[in-house]
Amino acid sequence: MCSSDLSAQEPPSIMVTRLPTPKDTCFRDVTCEAEVATVQKLVATVRSTRADYNIPNKTKTDLYLQCFDSNLKTTLNRFSPTIATLAYSAKVQVTDSPPKGCAIVTVSEKVSVHLMLRGLIDPGKEVEKLEKKKSALQVQIEKLRKAAEMKDYVTKVPEDVRKANTEKMEGNEAEVVRLAEAMQALSTIEA
Repeated sequence: MCSSDLSAQEPPSIMVTRLPTPKDTCFRDVTCEAEVATVQKLVATVRSTRADYNIPNKTKTDLYLQCFDSNLKTTLNRFSPTIATLAYSAKVQVTDSPPKGCAIVTVSEKVSVHLMLRGLIDPGKEVEKLEKKKSALQVQIEKLRKAAEMKDYVTKVPEDVRKANTEKMEGNEAEVVRLAEAMQALSTIEA
């Protein structure tokens, strides 16, 4: 192509073309980003719960979403096929009254997930497994707590190690609470 064919406004090569700026392009949709973030959090919660109960990905489960916000209900209904695919679910239903036999997990103050477990697991065995895991976590928490209470802990232990220990203890405490909730949910499920 001859240089005479180029318009006066176009640069002679892509190598010297100015990159677009955010002013040039208004493609950001903050509402859509927030909706997708909610769906991602919900799917991560479901996958984590499935892992807690050792449910393989090939086993499709029914998923009931109890929503306390009308705008979010609309969003969840719109994204339900995506949620079903990503959460390995046979069916996703947004409902005000989920059936019995579900593990109940809170995603946020606006939505809770009810994962149907009846017929998929032996509740007694799962409670035993979760109880062992909870006991092991409580031992770790106690060790970290005792270490933090040592006389020279602040002066002898580097700050980054103290911070890591605190984060680990808080994470373990949160996991113990989650396990207690899971065991409570299992107690309502018939084998």
